[in-house]
Amino acid sequence: MAKKSMTREVPEYSSYDFVPIATKYATASGYAGNQPSYGTRFPTGGGFYWSNGGGPTVSVSVSFSVPSTPISVGISLGNSSSSGKFVTVPNTVNYFKLKSERTYKVVQNAVYGYPLNGGNRVFLYYIYPSSLYSESAWAERQ
Repeated sequence: MAKKSMTREVPEYSSYDFVPIATKYATASGYAGNQPSYGTRFPTGGGFYWSNGGGPTVSVSVSFSVPSTPISVGISLGNSSSSGKFVTVPNTVNYFKLKSERTYKVVQNAVYGYPLNGGNRVFLYYIYPSSLYSESAWAERQ
């Protein structure tokens, strides 16, 4: 039996509108990567350098009313590193681990197209761009 090709013509549009519908925030926190499980002690003082790229990734879901399918946002927690933001430990006695929290802003946008033939704008689909909203890192006593 021969396979049928299932293709459909995609209409062309002269321009597009991106209309923000709703905004949600996805937050993840946890220990940064590249550090011992028991923590680090700084007997002469000091602290960690936090690099916000890479490290463990946490998947956070946000839901919008339409469509009802949750959107997943992967948020990396960064690494303890030799450069980056310096995080001071509060004492020289205890062991500490570097912890971080990052929040992403997720915007639901409706995409509309204006047909080449001059008709009314047509709803096409939703997109969900995300961008870093805030981040912080601190030393947590073990």
